[in-house]
Amino acid sequence: MLDEIKNYIVAQGLEITTNCYKGSMPATPDNLTCLYETTGFQPGMTFDNNNVEYPGLQIMCRGTDYATTRNKINAIYKKLHGNTSVSGLMNFVAQQSPVGLGQDDLKRWEFSVNFKVIKMM
Repeated sequence: MLDEIKNYIVAQGLEITTNCYKGSMPATPDNLTCLYETTGFQPGMTFDNNNVEYPGLQIMCRGTDYATTRNKINAIYKKLHGNTSVSGLMNFVAQQSPVGLGQDDLKRWEFSVNFKVIKMM
Protein backbone atom coordinates (compact mmCIF):
# COMPACT_ATOMS: atom_id res chain seq x y z
CA MET A 1 0.00 0.00 0.00
CA LEU A 2 2.73 2.50 0.93
CA ASP A 3 4.58 1.97 -2.34
CA GLU A 4 1.46 2.75 -4.38
CA ILE A 5 0.71 5.88 -2.36
CA LYS A 6 4.31 7.08 -2.49
CA ASN A 7 4.48 6.58 -6.25
CA TYR A 8 1.21 8.47 -6.75
CA ILE A 9 2.35 11.43 -4.62
CA VAL A 10 5.70 11.60 -6.46
CA ALA A 11 3.89 11.44 -9.83
CA GLN A 12 1.91 14.50 -8.71
CA GLY A 13 5.18 16.45 -8.40
CA LEU A 14 5.37 16.22 -4.62
CA GLU A 15 8.36 14.82 -2.74
CA ILE A 16 8.46 11.79 -0.46
CA THR A 17 11.73 10.88 1.26
CA THR A 18 12.28 7.27 0.26
CA ASN A 19 14.49 6.30 3.19
CA CYS A 20 11.80 6.76 5.83
CA TYR A 21 8.42 5.84 4.45
CA LYS A 22 8.59 2.31 5.86
CA GLY A 23 10.31 3.08 9.15
CA SER A 24 10.95 5.78 11.67
CA MET A 25 11.73 9.39 10.77
CA PRO A 26 15.52 9.68 10.46
CA ALA A 27 17.51 12.53 12.02
CA THR A 28 18.55 13.78 8.57
CA PRO A 29 17.78 15.38 6.19
CA ASP A 30 16.13 18.44 7.72
CA ASN A 31 13.36 18.58 5.11
CA LEU A 32 11.48 15.34 4.52
CA THR A 33 8.10 13.66 4.20
CA CYS A 34 7.34 10.22 5.59
CA LEU A 35 4.46 7.76 5.15
CA TYR A 36 3.44 5.38 7.94
CA GLU A 37 0.88 2.61 8.18
CA THR A 38 -1.14 3.16 11.35
CA THR A 39 -3.88 1.40 13.23
CA GLY A 40 -6.94 1.22 11.06
CA PHE A 41 -10.57 0.40 11.57
CA GLN A 42 -12.58 -2.82 11.76
CA PRO A 43 -12.79 -4.59 8.36
CA GLY A 44 -16.15 -5.14 6.74
CA MET A 45 -17.89 -6.91 3.91
CA THR A 46 -19.97 -5.66 1.01
CA PHE A 47 -23.36 -7.07 0.00
CA ASP A 48 -21.63 -9.29 -2.57
CA ASN A 49 -19.29 -10.75 0.11
CA ASN A 50 -16.18 -8.80 -0.90
CA ASN A 51 -13.89 -7.82 1.95
CA VAL A 52 -13.27 -4.17 2.71
CA GLU A 53 -10.29 -3.10 4.83
CA TYR A 54 -9.81 0.28 6.49
CA PRO A 55 -6.08 0.66 7.19
CA GLY A 56 -4.73 3.88 8.63
CA LEU A 57 -2.19 6.15 6.96
CA GLN A 58 -0.19 8.93 8.59
CA ILE A 59 1.84 11.43 6.61
CA MET A 60 4.41 13.56 8.42
CA CYS A 61 6.36 16.47 6.97
CA ARG A 62 9.37 18.08 8.62
CA GLY A 63 11.23 21.18 7.48
CA THR A 64 13.26 24.19 8.48
CA ASP A 65 10.81 26.74 7.06
CA TYR A 66 7.31 26.88 8.59
CA ALA A 67 5.44 28.10 5.47
CA THR A 68 7.17 25.69 3.08
CA THR A 69 6.56 22.70 5.33
CA ARG A 70 2.91 23.66 5.93
CA ASN A 71 2.36 24.14 2.20
CA LYS A 72 3.83 20.70 1.49
CA ILE A 73 1.53 18.85 3.92
CA ASN A 74 -1.46 20.84 2.64
CA ALA A 75 -0.64 19.94 -0.98
CA ILE A 76 -0.45 16.24 -0.11
CA TYR A 77 -3.71 16.49 1.86
CA LYS A 78 -5.47 18.10 -1.12
CA LYS A 79 -4.17 15.40 -3.50
CA LEU A 80 -5.29 12.48 -1.31
CA HIS A 81 -8.50 13.48 0.53
CA GLY A 82 -11.42 11.94 -1.36
CA ASN A 83 -9.08 10.56 -4.01
CA THR A 84 -9.71 7.30 -5.87
CA SER A 85 -6.99 7.81 -8.52
CA VAL A 86 -4.17 6.13 -6.60
CA SER A 87 -5.66 2.72 -7.25
CA GLY A 88 -9.12 1.75 -8.35
CA LEU A 89 -9.40 -0.21 -5.12
CA MET A 90 -8.50 2.53 -2.60
CA ASN A 91 -10.20 5.70 -1.42
CA PHE A 92 -8.72 8.19 1.07
CA VAL A 93 -10.68 10.04 3.74
CA ALA A 94 -8.79 12.51 5.92
CA GLN A 95 -9.43 12.08 9.63
CA GLN A 96 -8.61 15.75 10.24
CA SER A 97 -7.01 18.69 8.48
CA PRO A 98 -3.20 18.86 8.59
CA VAL A 99 -2.02 19.81 12.06
CA GLY A 100 1.17 21.47 13.25
CA LEU A 101 3.11 19.50 15.84
CA GLY A 102 5.49 22.32 16.72
CA GLN A 103 9.25 22.08 16.44
CA ASP A 104 11.53 19.17 17.20
CA ASP A 105 14.73 19.41 19.28
CA LEU A 106 16.60 20.82 16.25
CA LYS A 107 13.99 23.58 15.69
CA ARG A 108 12.52 21.95 12.56
CA TRP A 109 8.77 22.32 11.99
CA GLU A 110 6.66 19.16 11.96
CA PHE A 111 3.17 18.62 10.54
CA SER A 112 0.96 15.55 10.34
CA VAL A 113 -2.26 14.39 8.69
CA ASN A 114 -4.05 11.06 9.15
CA PHE A 115 -6.21 9.21 6.66
CA LYS A 116 -8.66 6.35 6.75
CA VAL A 117 -8.00 4.26 3.65
CA ILE A 118 -10.95 2.36 2.22
CA LYS A 119 -9.44 -0.65 0.47
CA MET A 120 -11.50 -3.17 -1.48
CA MET A 121 -10.05 -6.69 -1.33
